Amino acid sequence: MLIKKKYESTLIQKGIVMKKIALTMTAMFCLSGMIYAGPIQVEEVSADVKWVAHVDIERFISSKIGGLILEELQAKGLERKCAAFHEMFGFYPNKDLRSITLYGSEYRPHKGVAVVKGTFDKEKLLILLRANDTHQEQSYKGRMVHKWFDKGREHYGSFYKDDVIVIANSEENIHEGLDVMDGDSANLAAKAEVSDFQFAPAGAFFLAAAKGISEQTAVPPKAMILKMADRLLLVAGEVEGVDYIQVVLQARDETAAIQIQQMLQGIIAFGAMMGEQNPMLAELAQAVQLTLDGTKVKLRLAQPTEKVFDFLKVMEAKKHQKK
Repeated sequence: MLIKKKYESTLIQKGIVMKKIALTMTAMFCLSGMIYAGPIQVEEVSADVKWVAHVDIERFISSKIGGLILEELQAKGLERKCAAFHEMFGFYPNKDLRSITLYGSEYRPHKGVAVVKGTFDKEKLLILLRANDTHQEQSYKGRMVHKWFDKGREHYGSFYKDDVIVIANSEENIHEGLDVMDGDSANLAAKAEVSDFQFAPAGAFFLAAAKGISEQTAVPPKAMILKMADRLLLVAGEVEGVDYIQVVLQARDETAAIQIQQMLQGIIAFGAMMGEQNPMLAELAQAVQLTLDGTKVKLRLAQPTEKVFDFLKVMEAKKHQKK
């Protein structure tokens, strides 16, 4: 990809990976830690998607939690690292990126499309690409497509506009992405799934949706809850100083929905019993709202921004202590 891995750990992967689903939901606040976007444009997403994720970067940057996270990262040298990134690639990842939308029509590693929006130094990026010995240029329906290899894996990218880059890891996917953008292939706007995005609550800066999850055979044992779900919707955001996460799992039938609810209740209860070892986790677990609505299991956690930020800092410190 255009953004090198040595910067990703600082700029993107500041999220805290938790073992329990309740903690994973909380950690989703950090997923937007260094990724930004405008409202999702469903007409830029293929109609055949199985999964899609979108981060509203500008909204995150303007949020209270975003400001606190950026301030924390700046104290750890973010500006210096972003300046070095800018010198190499011609844009600041913490200022010039506006949005990232990822989607795919299958659940396979390195298969999907990324639509990245921002302010880029197009000429500098092209010079860097052409300096790669594996770089090739191809024409697709009048558009220039760049192909290159990095660590043995092929990548494709195309400037759809000066401020919009389409990226994929296969020729098929880059063509799919460009066709959708050009209107030559059906997009999500005409599908029933578009409702997942249209009723996203106010202040949302991260949204992810998936369908056909229960049909997958490669679901990890620790995520068997997903094996009983046909659809997933996850939204994170902030409203008036309160950060929230909302999750909707739609099960195959009502029996499966009850099983999902019971499993989540067990995870939440486990977190609530951690009072002595982790009082902040226990408090968050006690604040989780879990409801059952037919075949849908709904989870919501809302907490003041300061409390969420303090929890993330504590968990980050514990992660470093284990290293």
